[in-house]
Amino acid sequence: MIVDTWVRGYRFAFGALAIWAVVWDFIDQNRHKPDFNPANFWSLFTFQSNIIAGVILILGAVLPAAFLHSERWNFVRGAGVMFMVTTGVVYATLLGGLFNPFDGSHSWMNAVLHQLTPIVMVVDLILQPPVTRLSYRKALIWTVYPLLFLVYSLIRGPIVDWYPYDFIDPHEVGGYGGVAMYSVAILVGFLLMAGFVVLLSRVASRQLRVEPALA
Repeated sequence: MIVDTWVRGYRFAFGALAIWAVVWDFIDQNRHKPDFNPANFWSLFTFQSNIIAGVILILGAVLPAAFLHSERWNFVRGAGVMFMVTTGVVYATLLGGLFNPFDGSHSWMNAVLHQLTPIVMVVDLILQPPVTRLSYRKALIWTVYPLLFLVYSLIRGPIVDWYPYDFIDPHEVGGYGGVAMYSVAILVGFLLMAGFVVLLSRVASRQLRVEPALA
């Protein structure tokens, strides 16, 4: 099995763009926000997930094809898709909403981080589906990182009097019951997308077994 050059090309380009958008956003905020706090910046799931997605895309462009078709890599790749879809959907539904990236109402970094990179990760998954069969049980491991992020945010929030997002700020959503409600809703969406990734891997692996028999 090979990975086409054009696939490697767009992966590297979009991976580098995602990472650059995070770096430039950091530089831009540091320049223009008097109260800029680097610790708060890196405590945002958006920037963390885009760094992860960018690294996965770049590695998907340079690693040997044999490794890119391994179960281990497809597991890592699936996690990256989950994190970015969570970023895109949560922003669209709970934070900034959908917006036109070309009308100047939002920065190019915002468009890349919240709209373009989530789309790229999903399209890449569809164009190059994992050919090793993933399990639903292992996919549950993908939820560990977002749950750790939630715990970290809830512990750090009262200490520094800052929360990364309003929907996990007890003061904004009517207490910890509101936080729990939003967290469960996001988790359900996360699990649905995880199921889609696993299903796609099973369809692709089944097709790979059938095609040689038809040749």
